Amino acid sequence: STPLQTLFPYTTLFRSGANTFYTIVLASRVTRTNGEAYARNLKEAGLDKAEVIERSNGAKVIYGRFTTQEEAKRCLAELRAAASAFREGWVMEVR
Repeated sequence: STPLQTLFPYTTLFRSGANTFYTIVLASRVTRTNGEAYARNLKEAGLDKAEVIERSNGAKVIYGRFTTQEEAKRCLAELRAAASAFREGWVMEVR
């Protein structure tokens, strides 16, 4: 089997100092503890850009920080094609 990091080699990160980026939300309204456990599992599976961010309505597990919405959508489409677990993910703008 091909490691997931090989399937998703996205390296585009938001520019230092940029206020806005796009990301893929994989879980929302979770506790920080549960979010960190999920992000850790994703990283162990090769999705090394998984992380937890705090929002006003709870923690979210996100994947990647993209400069454009199109890049995030392209990555999400590939995640969905690779595993049904990502079917409920969506792209979010973070300011």
